Amino acid sequence: SCDIIANVQTSSPVCSGGTITVSCSEILGVNDYKWYFLGSTPNETIGTGMLIAEGNNVTGFQRDATMANAGWYALDISNEFDTSRFFNYVVVTESPTNLTLNSSATNLCSGQPVTLTVSASNADTYTWNTGSHNNPLNVTPNATTTYTVTASKTQTVYDPKLEQDVTNTCGLSASATVNVTAMPMVSISPSHVQLCESSSATTTLTATCNNGNVTYKWGTNPMQTGNSITV
Repeated sequence: SCDIIANVQTSSPVCSGGTITVSCSEILGVNDYKWYFLGSTPNETIGTGMLIAEGNNVTGFQRDATMANAGWYALDISNEFDTSRFFNYVVVTESPTNLTLNSSATNLCSGQPVTLTVSASNADTYTWNTGSHNNPLNVTPNATTTYTVTASKTQTVYDPKLEQDVTNTCGLSASATVNVTAMPMVSISPSHVQLCESSSATTTLTATCNNGNVTYKWGTNPMQTGNSITV
């Protein structure tokens, strides 16, 4: 016998948007292969159906996994003595489409919240790489983080070849990166200064920050800038 499979690794079902691979292991003595698409009804009559591929060594072919390409496939194999027909059925289940992922902000300071909102056509569930299924997803990242969401559609379809229902989940993913800048930590040196009242003495205060990309504004009157001031 010759088995036609819907996928090189596993049999059907296949997600729409993927590829149907129909193939047959080599049979000794076969001179000719003819592959047919039969649609929803198997037909045992040799040569019936829509011819998809043919040739002496055409042991398989690929088609786009669309809903229209789901159904029965037949292989007519011939040698000098006879022609035999073999069948298999390909189940195609619908994948989500039109997936969009929006972020309320892409650049934040550490500890600030952000909201991620996802939408898709033909999706049952959303799963984030955080483990959440919420939509929208509210997060407060402390470091730059990439959030990935998978929109999924699960369907149960009857497979007439297996004579049983088969369940398949199809998914579509998108990612968004939220850039987080650490909150600056500032120290002032000296941290304590003692001057006599009415003294004309001055002191210099120097601020140091763990983030070099900062500006300094001192609460003096008038306001002074820069990391070092004299008061």
